Amino acid sequence: MRLYHGTSFSASQSIISSEKILHEIKRTYDESSPFPTTNGLVYLTDNIGYAIYVANKEAVFRRDNFLSVFEVEVDETELLPDFDELDYVYGIKRVDAAGFTYSDSLEKAQSCCTARSLHLFADIRRQLVLPSSMNLKHELLTLTRELITLRKHGNHREACDKLQLYPWHIFAAVASPENK
Repeated sequence: MRLYHGTSFSASQSIISSEKILHEIKRTYDESSPFPTTNGLVYLTDNIGYAIYVANKEAVFRRDNFLSVFEVEVDETELLPDFDELDYVYGIKRVDAAGFTYSDSLEKAQSCCTARSLHLFADIRRQLVLPSSMNLKHELLTLTRELITLRKHGNHREACDKLQLYPWHIFAAVASPENK
């Protein structure tokens, strides 16, 4: 299933150098936060506008001028509901959401998760970089803002259409000389 993972540009550089979106990390929203995120999970969405929104929040928190969104492919059998988002945003406690599927979570909270790291080339297909709302003079800031607004209205298709004009970095495995 095609999904998106949004983060700050600085965090995206760590992802690229390690070749993984790690599921076990030091969380921005850890146990000291009023809304901690559960470690051991990679959070995902099927709405590119929502991924840009999350990436922008993270970029602003880290004071990054740019945000990054990764497009990933994850088998549906590996997807779980995002109990954190269901609880914090919608007030649905984990016990009450026990019967939720990942698709219920995507429909209600625009997010789901997987309990494993995602790997460059195998899972991570491409990357989009846009200015964050910290980057006030960047010519594409209006686009970032438009895409964030579209997530509120569930206009995923319109957001995807707008992004067709902008370059994504595509990750392709390079064949080693002995594999040729």
